[in-house]
Amino acid sequence: MSSPTSDPDLVRRFMNRPQHSPFTGNSNTAAPGSAEVRTPFSEKRPTPSATPPTPSRLGPGSSFQPLWSGSENASPAMYESTRKKLRDTQYELSSTKTELERKIVTMEQAARESDILKRKLMARVDSLESDRRFLYEQERSLTKKVQALEEDSIQSKMASNEIIKDLRDENMSIKDRLSQTQEESREKQSELTQRVRTLAASLTHQQQTLAETQDSSHSQSSLVAEKHQKLVEALDRIMELEDQNRQLKLNTQGMEDVVRVQKELQNQVAYIKQLEGTNRQLTTECKHLKDTYRNVEVLKEEKLSLEQKLKLMDDLRIKCGKYEVQNGVLLKEKEQWTAFLEKSDKTDYNSPYELAKMIATLRGDKAALVEVRDEFQEALKARDAYIEQLEQQLSELKTKLVEQEEFCAKLSSIARRHEMTKDFALRQVESLKEQLKSYDTEEVQLMGGSYDNQKNIRIEQLEKLVQECQAKLESMAASANSAAEESSAGSAATLAFLQTIQNQSSVTFSKLCAEKQSLVESKLAIQSELELLRKENSSLDAKILEHEIAIGAGAFNPAISRVLEIKDSPAARHQAVRQQMLDALKEENAALLQSLTGLQQQQQSAGHLLGLQQEAFGDQEVALQDKNVVPAASYNRLLGDFKLLQEEFADNDKRSKRLKQSWTLKADEFLDAVRSLLGYKVNFLDNGRVELISVYNAEEQQSFVFTSGQNDEGTMQLIGSGSQKYMEEHKESFDHWVNQLGSIPAFLSRVTLDLVEQQAHQLRVQEQQLQQHPHYRPFQSLVEDDDDTQNSDMMVDP
Repeated sequence: MSSPTSDPDLVRRFMNRPQHSPFTGNSNTAAPGSAEVRTPFSEKRPTPSATPPTPSRLGPGSSFQPLWSGSENASPAMYESTRKKLRDTQYELSSTKTELERKIVTMEQAARESDILKRKLMARVDSLESDRRFLYEQERSLTKKVQALEEDSIQSKMASNEIIKDLRDENMSIKDRLSQTQEESREKQSELTQRVRTLAASLTHQQQTLAETQDSSHSQSSLVAEKHQKLVEALDRIMELEDQNRQLKLNTQGMEDVVRVQKELQNQVAYIKQLEGTNRQLTTECKHLKDTYRNVEVLKEEKLSLEQKLKLMDDLRIKCGKYEVQNGVLLKEKEQWTAFLEKSDKTDYNSPYELAKMIATLRGDKAALVEVRDEFQEALKARDAYIEQLEQQLSELKTKLVEQEEFCAKLSSIARRHEMTKDFALRQVESLKEQLKSYDTEEVQLMGGSYDNQKNIRIEQLEKLVQECQAKLESMAASANSAAEESSAGSAATLAFLQTIQNQSSVTFSKLCAEKQSLVESKLAIQSELELLRKENSSLDAKILEHEIAIGAGAFNPAISRVLEIKDSPAARHQAVRQQMLDALKEENAALLQSLTGLQQQQQSAGHLLGLQQEAFGDQEVALQDKNVVPAASYNRLLGDFKLLQEEFADNDKRSKRLKQSWTLKADEFLDAVRSLLGYKVNFLDNGRVELISVYNAEEQQSFVFTSGQNDEGTMQLIGSGSQKYMEEHKESFDHWVNQLGSIPAFLSRVTLDLVEQQAHQLRVQEQQLQQHPHYRPFQSLVEDDDDTQNSDMMVDP
């Protein structure tokens, strides 16, 4: 097929030829189906210089077309109009051709996508079939395992019967041993209690004797100390008398003094001999007391050993009570075992060992089954995830199918439009053909022998070209229709296949979901029952053990004991407060919910009104109509919280007052300790100042005031009468310890040493004055007064 762009050139070359027509006239041809009207024409002579008139032909929408008839040729305007019409038809044909090609391409692409979707669905179907086979094989393997487990359980049941028989024999032997051990423990306990009683009696007797000997030893030691002191005084007196005797002998005094001295000497010698005799008696008594003290120490050691034995006996008594409780538990268990084994059931358990072995095997089987169940649950979870993924993919495919259907609907609408335009173009072509035929007949009839054959040939060529284009368009439309039918048939087949797959997957999925739900429900029910039974079993065992231990130890006897409970205990108060708070919160919650529902109803009813108010006022705040928003329950709860806070504040104030009082007491104790240990009274002044007053300073005339500053710097000031003289005395020590070494504590200790030396110097001066002037007060009283006045703060409690 030739390109449509070459046809206008041929038309243009055909139209540009010079034409001569001898006739002039008008003729109107109507469109197909309309009446044809011809106007009369007048014959004229041809003039060589005259321009031939242009015959006009109406378009497809006109009802009349004038024709010039005569000896002259028609005007080129008619050819221009036909050329335009042909150009328009060629453009429409090219546009329809491109649109049909585009439609064919889109339909081929849709067919490819549907094929791909079909392949994917087939692959998914294959995967689902493989999953189904895998699950079937897994189910068969699980059934085989269950059968094997049943066979193992039967074998384990037989083995457990043997174990139960062995356990029954062992239980009997253990019972006999336990009875023997109980009898031996009772005998040992009676012997030990008797021995403990005897030892306790001997211990009390020895304690009494020890107390008596201690009292006598204290009295004898006091007497010995007194005698020793008297002996020392007598020896001193003898030494004085001997000195006096020597002096008397040297001074050659009278015989009266010698006789008096000799008498006193004899008296003293007799007194000394008496003292020596008493001393001998006391030494013998002291030896006896030492022996008794050794015996007392031995008795103390025996007492300690007996106390340890008593502690061991108490431990043995507790252990014996525990063993009795355990024995009772074992006896009950034995009775249960005997009752269980004596029942006429179809079990073949003849001993507790067999039953225990069977239980152990069943527990192992249960654990294995739990593992299998967990694996099966994991497989179910994986399958559920895979099914969800398939469902998601199916939903995506459905959306794609809906999009394709919409696209196909659009394409069908576009094809209908093209068909309509095609029909319209064909009608126009038919009308043009009829007009050309009428024009040709007119020319043949009117022009006679001057008929233009070449023009006719060109018109025939154009008609053939139009026919070829029409045939190609029809062939393209037929191919497009066949492709659309094939795609529609393929899409219908794919849709039917998808529906069948979806139905099958939905059926299988529903079955699997039902099975899964039933399994999950049974599993949850079994787990809840197991948990409840375990909790009940553990709580009952714990209660039984506690009660048996309490009854075995004699802690509780319901016949003679009664449980008392404090009515106004701290726990009861706390519980009452918590219950009150909980009731208040519940009441407040109910009131708030009620108010909330009311507000929601009001908001729904007044929503339109609020919208109008917001439009009217803009961003301004709108006050609520209902002022009773806060319910009374919340207000009461807040009042209760406020009262609790007030009580807490009162408690905190009381606690802070007590802490302040205790802090002041501790501060006073600290100041007393500093004063007694370091020799300075500490007074805390305002503005961070501290005053130090030495206890060795006479009448507390001078004191040091320290003021702290920034960067660990401060000032020291001496205050009091005679401070200038006092500072001059300690100037050297201040320069040495503070300025050179930078140690204030060393300076203060040096001042304390200087004051102590001054006091000692004053005491020595007073002693010299006492020796020179005997009418002064005794030295002992002065020392006591000085100690009372000056060193009273230095007394430290041991």
